[in-house]
Amino acid sequence: MSFEDSEAISYTINDILINFSNKDYSRGESYANQWRVTNLKLSNDGHLTANVRGSKRPPYKVAIQITENRGNRLFYGSCSYPLGEGCKHIVATFYCKELNNSLIALLLLASSIMV
Repeated sequence: MSFEDSEAISYTINDILINFSNKDYSRGESYANQWRVTNLKLSNDGHLTANVRGSKRPPYKVAIQITENRGNRLFYGSCSYPLGEGCKHIVATFYCKELNNSLIALLLLASSIMV
């Protein structure tokens, strides 16, 4: 997985919960924890893209635009899955990015302790 800029526009797990149903959140979290998200990329302008392996082949293509308006984070997502928006594949992409941010922070902390 690669990140062009992991600090573009930040969001929290709570932001994801507010914008998606409990069912989509739960299934998306499960997909992320099963390492179904690949080719995760975040651009400087807030575009988040990934491929998410679902129950069908090929993997679904996810594209998300993250913007801020008056302090509120807004998410515009699309997915090649027939439901298109607000689906578990979009949640998995958001969640996987958060998992990677946590891992990067943990690795930086560990490296500073070892020095």
